[in-house]
Amino acid sequence: GGGATGTSYAVGTATSGMTSYLSQSKYKGVFLNGVTLNASGVGSGGNISVLGKGWQGTNWNDIVTDYYAIGIDLVGYTGGSTITTNGTGNITLNGVGGNNYDNTTHGVGINLFTGGTAHVISAASGTINLVGTAGGTGAGTSSRLQAGINSDGGTTNIYTSSGAINLTGIGSTTALLNNGGTVIVGKNPTSNAITTGAITLSTNSL
Repeated sequence: GGGATGTSYAVGTATSGMTSYLSQSKYKGVFLNGVTLNASGVGSGGNISVLGKGWQGTNWNDIVTDYYAIGIDLVGYTGGSTITTNGTGNITLNGVGGNNYDNTTHGVGINLFTGGTAHVISAASGTINLVGTAGGTGAGTSSRLQAGINSDGGTTNIYTSSGAINLTGIGSTTALLNNGGTVIVGKNPTSNAITTGAITLSTNSL
C-alpha cells in the first residue's frame, strides 16, 4: 500500500521507472511479475498487505499502445508468482480498478496472467485474502471487460492444507471472471492432495 502507515493505495500513474515492461506497468496501481510473497517467516510469521488502485485520471489519448488501468496486476512474463503463508502470517491483496480508456484492454481490480509457469496461491495456515473491485464505468471510459478479479490467461493453482483463502470480487456486471485462463481450486498439483482448509469465493455478481 501507500502512505506512512501502509493503509493507502498505490495509484497508477502515466509514467514508470521500470527499464523493462515499461508500457505494461504504466497506469497500474501495482505491477507484480514473477514475484514471491511469503508471510511464513520464522516462528509465527508476519503479515503482508498490498493495496493497488488503477489510473484515476482523464483519457490517456493513446490509440496505439495497449494500456491497462488495473489495480493489482499479478503476471508471469518470466515465471509464475507465488503467494504463500504459514503460522499466523496473513496476506491481503486489495486491488481497485481505475479509469480505463481502451476497448481492447481493461481496468479490473486484480488481474491474473501467466504465459508459462503457473501461479500458486497456497496457505498451510494463516489467511490469504484477495479483494478485487472492478474499475470505473464513468463517462468516456472504455473496456473489453469488467470484473473485480479476472483470470486473463495461463494457470493459477489455489489450495490450502489448513489456512483460509478468501477471494472476493466486486463489480456491477461480473465480479469474478475467467477470461481465457485456467483456475484450479482445491488441489495441490504437485502432491495431488485435496484441499482440507477453507476456500471461499464471494461476489456481488456473476
